[in-house]
Amino acid sequence: MFRHRVWKAAVWAGLLVTNLSTVARADEMPVLITTGSISWHCCLPITFGGDGFSITGLFVGVGGVEPSATMTGKPAGVPFTSTNHWSGLDLRTTGTGATAVVNGTTYENVFVGGDITLVTGPVLIPTTGEQALTVQAPFSFPSVNPVFQYPGSKLFIYDRPPALGSEVPLFVFNLFGGGTATINFLHDPSFPTYNAQSVLWQFSASQTDPVPEPASMVLLGTAVAGLVAVRRRQRQRDQP
Repeated sequence: MFRHRVWKAAVWAGLLVTNLSTVARADEMPVLITTGSISWHCCLPITFGGDGFSITGLFVGVGGVEPSATMTGKPAGVPFTSTNHWSGLDLRTTGTGATAVVNGTTYENVFVGGDITLVTGPVLIPTTGEQALTVQAPFSFPSVNPVFQYPGSKLFIYDRPPALGSEVPLFVFNLFGGGTATINFLHDPSFPTYNAQSVLWQFSASQTDPVPEPASMVLLGTAVAGLVAVRRRQRQRDQP
């Protein structure tokens, strides 16, 4: 009976790993972003990298959930958190595309899909009464994406614009990390509130949040732990 149970558990573990190999790509890896920045004003210049991956490009960044919606009408002295999100066409590049470097190899004129989500805060506007203020606050990629419910932010790197029919990306990356956001606020003369005029998210190597293991390793470890638990229970039954 025990051998039959172990055999069934091993079969399920094998099916689990086989299924992961067909779903998860070998290059879909978590990347801790430690350098570079993302800025928001009229467009979305992006240049950041870490762990064998970097990307540079000028993105449209018009749409999504921008600071113009989440950092507007904020009173001084009241801390708040801002979640900003760009995905799909909001990440399309201007001109010929972006440049990505993956493990030392440069890919020119690539295009980006997926999403970028940044959680900034707490943000506290000082009660000094000044018309123009510059405020700094911590930010990070979310540990769980609040829109799509998967870890971090996910970027798909294409060799042509996805809208033209390219559905298979060259690379897929899950992004983690954080740093300091610098926000320029301007007082709204009609209300006792402030509106963000520009934001610079500067990544830092001091980010200490752990990068999750790839899903295949986590699930494989779960399967192995299940086999160990079955063996332990059998030994307990065999003891007089």
